[in-house]
Amino acid sequence: MVSTGFYRAASQVLKEQDERSKKNDQAMIDNLHYVKELGYRSLAAIESGNLNDFGRLMHEHWEHKKKRSGLMSNPDIDRWYQLGIDNGATAAS
Repeated sequence: MVSTGFYRAASQVLKEQDERSKKNDQAMIDNLHYVKELGYRSLAAIESGNLNDFGRLMHEHWEHKKKRSGLMSNPDIDRWYQLGIDNGATAAS
């Protein structure tokens, strides 16, 4: 586990998600439902001890999370994430 040293205001991200949801932004709603299902699948992977599946699901979650807001990541974090993946990490979040 690594800290990037970057911090974002969760309230801004959540406000954006809330506003888009209230406007019935279908892409946002679909993304949130999909991530909810990923949560159930992640729990099943953890409970069964399948850490490879859990890591794959974390990666999938990260990719969907970034689509919800431009505030989720930045070029440095994206570069470090890819560096970790290229060097054997399963995922990050």
